[in-house]
This record gives sequence, structure tokens and C-alpha cells, in this order.
Amino acid sequence: MGKSRVGKASPNPSVGAIIVVEDEKGPIIVGRGVTADGGRPHGEVLALQQAGPLAKGATCYVSLEPCAHHGKTPPCVEALHKAGIARVIIALEDPDPRVSGKGSDFLREHGIEVFDQDYVKEIREEAKKANSGHVSRIVNKRPYITLKLALSQNDMIGISGKGMVPITGALSRRIVHGMRARSDAILVGVGTVLADNPDLTCRLNGMESWSPKRFVLDKMAETPFDAKLFDKISKIPLSIIVGPGAPLKRVEKLKQNGAEIRTLPTPEGRFDLLSLSQMMANEGITHLMVEGGSSVSSSFLSANLVDRAYIFKGSSQLEGEVIPAFSGGSDIFEVLQDNNLRPTETTIFKNDHLTQWER
Repeated sequence: MGKSRVGKASPNPSVGAIIVVEDEKGPIIVGRGVTADGGRPHGEVLALQQAGPLAKGATCYVSLEPCAHHGKTPPCVEALHKAGIARVIIALEDPDPRVSGKGSDFLREHGIEVFDQDYVKEIREEAKKANSGHVSRIVNKRPYITLKLALSQNDMIGISGKGMVPITGALSRRIVHGMRARSDAILVGVGTVLADNPDLTCRLNGMESWSPKRFVLDKMAETPFDAKLFDKISKIPLSIIVGPGAPLKRVEKLKQNGAEIRTLPTPEGRFDLLSLSQMMANEGITHLMVEGGSSVSSSFLSANLVDRAYIFKGSSQLEGEVIPAFSGGSDIFEVLQDNNLRPTETTIFKNDHLTQWER
């Protein structure tokens, strides 16, 4: 349940909560809640609102330790106490120093029985996955980074000069749009913009509002002024990352088109991707999806910044001046393993295979 608002709740985590009462027939769920868009109200508060007076003496199951600090709203631990909750089952301690352990301590100090992650080890790993973006932002000071690649049967991602080459089928492409919806931001390099002219939105029916913020790595401000990226810029933000040597006239024109321009140093001719990802985390981005071409994908892998990779594999081979998945010429699967990523799950979509790799 806590996963259901990933992509919409940042900078807060997507936290799920249920309120359960016991009667002669067994447990009954009387309240459900998950963090609302923009991060408020929190899941516990929404579950309590639904439960109403039935919350008194009930048990609250929550996917992340309830907050204990005053922000724009009062802390959830106070709401649980005031509602008369008798016990709280916490799947994962919040690493945020404003909360870590303090939520559980408050509840215990106010007579509420607490079962935390030490007692519920069987669901701790699921809770870590559900809160991966929040945990990474707090612990690693950067978003949880997912790399998506589509490979041909001979492990190539395209043909030079051909633009977007279909590798996977329509169903796989719909899955990718679902992945975009669950990300706070998506990033590509200007090479992808020049070759494919993508809009980088979520095009699933009724889910355009789930489209992530868009980032383009564009050292010399080469993004075309008529790129599709600008078509919906009033609704879906676009940030273009340029280097200090980018032509000022082009930078100003991109700004006039509505893009936010960030200038970052380029030591040794490349962006410092760790600094970039830390900047994103400071702005509340918890999940970043990297969907660029060989150069950008290789850069994130070389910087050891990929936490998860979705590798789609189509059924056809690419021939001609093909583009390898890793620009250094190394086997992409060996590179993934060198980054401490291991295959965890494989799914078949008609003629395509999707393998998920995780740290």
C-alpha cells in the first residue's frame, strides 16, 4: 500500500497505514490511508480520519515509523495518541534524524504498545523497497537511481544515425511509462533529444499528471528550440543542465522557451553526476529514472550511481553501425555485476524479456 503514491508524494515518503480492530469474527480493517499528493496529509492521518471513533483501542500497521517532529502539520505520533490507538506495528525505522527512534519512543512513553522492525523482520525488506527513495535521499544524500535500457538480441541499443529504433513491443513501452509515473524525475542526455526528439512524459491514459520532472544533460545548450520537450512545459517542468561554456544566446533562448537552466561545472569535460544527484535530493527528488542513451547510461554506471536497472530485451537483432549499451565496449551485464547489481526477477511480455537488477 505504501508504494501506491511513489512518484507523487515527494519530498515525503509514500507511507501506507491501516487501522485494524478485533471482534468475535477476527480482525477488521476500519481505516486505510496512504500519503497524499505532495506529501500531505500523511497515511496515518488519513487512516485515522477514515476509522473515526473506531480507532480507539485499535492497532495501526504502518510501513514507516510515524513522524515525531512538527513541520507544516503536527506529528503523526500525536494524532495516533489522541485517537486512542492501543498498539502500532512499524515495518521500518525512519532514517531521518528528526524521526529515527523518536516516533517509537513517543508512542511508548504515552502508553502505546510498539512492535518495530526488530519484531517484524519478515516484512522489513519489503518496507525497505517501498521506502527506497526516501532512505537513499536521507542516507546517501541522493535519489534512488533506476537505469532503464532496451537491448536487441545482440545487446545493442540502437543504430547510429537512425534515431529511435523500435527494439521492444507496445506492451513493454507501456510498462516504461508506468515506471516514469513512479519516478520524481527522468534524465536523458542531449544526444537522445537530438536523435529521438522525445517528450519524456507519461502517456498512459489519465496519467499525464504523473509525468516526472524532466532533466537533460546538455553541456553546450544544443537542445533544439522546437523540441517536443517544450510542448507541455507549462505543466511538466524541464531543467536543462549546461556547462559553463554553453553559448549565452542559446541559453537565453532556452530560458525564454520555459526551461529552467542549471549551470554546473564540467571537470575533465564531464558533469559531476554525484553532485548533480545530490542537488536533486536537496530539491526533494527521491526517485530518479535514467533513460538516456549509451553515453549517459555508461556515465552513471561508471560513477557507480545505479541502484536498480530494468533491462528490456527484444526479439530482433540490430545490424549496421550499431550502438552498444556501454560506451566503453565492455559487456553490459559484466558492468552491471561490477556495480554490485544482481538479477532478481525476470518477466516476459509477449516477445520481450524484462530483467530487474538490484544492489
